[in-house]
Amino acid sequence: MRSKTDLPEVSQQLAQAGRLLAQGHPDAAAAWCESVLSQQADNADALHLLGVAALQQGQAQRAISLMDRALALQPERADFYANRGLAWQALEDAARAVQDFDRAVALDPASSTAHFNQGVARHQQRAYDLALASYETALALEPNFVPALINSGAVLQKLDQWSAALQRYDQALALAPDNADVHSNRSVALGVLGQYDAALASAQRAVALQPTSAQHHYNVGNALRDLHQNEDAVAAYDRALASQADYVRAHSNRGVVLQKLGRLGHAIVSYDRAIALDNKAAHAHYNRGTVLHELQQLDAALGSYDRALQAQPDYPEAHWNKSLALLLAGNFSQGLPLYEWRWHPRNRGPSAAVFTQALWLGSTALAGKTLLLHAEQGLGDTLMFCRYADLLRSWGARVLLEVPQPLHRLLRGLDGVDQLLVQGQTRGDFDLHCPLLSLPLAVETYRASTGSDGQAATLATPFGTPDKNAKLAYLAADQGLRSTWNATLTKLENAHTQSPVPRPRVGIVWRGSSTHANDHNRSLPLAELLLHLPPSCQYVALQKEPTPDDAATLQANPHILQLGPELNDFADTAALLACLDHVVCVDTAVAHLAGAMGLTASLLLPFTPDWRWQLGRTDSPWYPTLRLYRQQQRLQWGAPLQALAKDLGAMRANPRAPR
Repeated sequence: MRSKTDLPEVSQQLAQAGRLLAQGHPDAAAAWCESVLSQQADNADALHLLGVAALQQGQAQRAISLMDRALALQPERADFYANRGLAWQALEDAARAVQDFDRAVALDPASSTAHFNQGVARHQQRAYDLALASYETALALEPNFVPALINSGAVLQKLDQWSAALQRYDQALALAPDNADVHSNRSVALGVLGQYDAALASAQRAVALQPTSAQHHYNVGNALRDLHQNEDAVAAYDRALASQADYVRAHSNRGVVLQKLGRLGHAIVSYDRAIALDNKAAHAHYNRGTVLHELQQLDAALGSYDRALQAQPDYPEAHWNKSLALLLAGNFSQGLPLYEWRWHPRNRGPSAAVFTQALWLGSTALAGKTLLLHAEQGLGDTLMFCRYADLLRSWGARVLLEVPQPLHRLLRGLDGVDQLLVQGQTRGDFDLHCPLLSLPLAVETYRASTGSDGQAATLATPFGTPDKNAKLAYLAADQGLRSTWNATLTKLENAHTQSPVPRPRVGIVWRGSSTHANDHNRSLPLAELLLHLPPSCQYVALQKEPTPDDAATLQANPHILQLGPELNDFADTAALLACLDHVVCVDTAVAHLAGAMGLTASLLLPFTPDWRWQLGRTDSPWYPTLRLYRQQQRLQWGAPLQALAKDLGAMRANPRAPR
């Protein structure tokens, strides 16, 4: 008769314990392990399996103690280290977990599972490059290792390698087509890559597979938000919150779409709920700041941005939006340095130029240096800040100016420019470079460090306040082009009007670029503008590409002379403006052009305008000939249009304008 301690019987008991653990029955497995240990107190396998059972029972610390005893008996067992690493992970001790997984890999380098576990621990430590290397090794050993495909995709997302992440998710789905988490992760990658319809389809597939998952509904909401289906996005976030009421991100993103819908009070409620759940949720504080900013509650907005930055000091959007609030409030000394956060990869566009030459922000002497000034944002920004060229050349720089093609012909005569370049043209040699919108900061820094031009300006303009050394106009129309456009305009007037008395010529621009993030606030329909324009003026439509609705309005009002589509570039626009008595426009490049030419113009501004127009005032230190008409309530153009109508009604034709 065999003894109870015969090895075949012990091995059978351990095998049974292993099977039970694999089936998720730790209590029964532990009984078999205890039986073996009652016979062989120093059986390393029994101690190890009992530790695994303890881990499955949620007793991670006991599991480690048992595995320590097993490793003391058999210190070269890779599986012992691997499972102790899992116990350390359960205790959220990633450093010790990595040590154990590293040892397991060293002892059994052919184990794909060991490399995978090593990757998970490195992933938890945010050592993403190392984690990816571990997952890649696991996949080299086992190409169809689905968890490694999924986790490597997640790490590639962290490394901003979204196309590669998407490829991994597609590989995983080819092997596990009903894995809801992979569909969900895939939707995130597709959204970042701008494939919004596909992102929505993936997120909806995840929901179909796991209808109660808050994460999947949340991703549906994000995809709908990206598709501008904001009402449906709110409903998706509501479904996510129905499954998980404390889902902070869902509350915060729900606020974002409510804000897009103009329901600002409701948006704040969502942000406040997110913050109540997690006061360190930087995104919720940041989003709350943006809605307060939109409501002109700038001090409160700055407080929210600061709380976001306390929670996440490297939050690029919060730094940049804080700069915009400071600049809008007229706090240039603090706002301009923060405005440089626009160059962070999360803020700048994909087309941002890269230079090997040093960035000039005012701390380097310019004498004898060649300085490249380059356009970076809209055409209006280029027109606004190209004025600095003459000042910089007076400080000893040789100035190169790089601009978009539509501005090239206009800016050929700009004072202070030694060479004018078109974007995309070979630049040649230069020593320093400066983006145009960094010039206010650079100029004030240079003045402060060198004493140039006396005291630094109160406002960040090259001339200080409007009444001190103001250069009223720094751009001018070509006289030949002006004569040509005047002849065209006169011919149209004669064909469309019967008035023997010349009426004031007023150019009108009512929409900005449809791609501008704030265009829905700054633009208005032509029909609404026409309701307030007095008939005593001759109106000239300068809108280059009217919307279908605006085109229909123009067709119904033939007395409005339409010349916008005939303008080839801004040299043409400048020449046409020079033939007018006045310009009425929303915040577009035409406003900047009129101001740069020293022409009288009326600028219609939304409730919370771009920072350069500040708040409250009816004038601009940048353009002394502009008069500003502001919304008194969000999205309500009635008050500024009524004030504009009154002023236009008192206007008389300029006898000096060539007719």
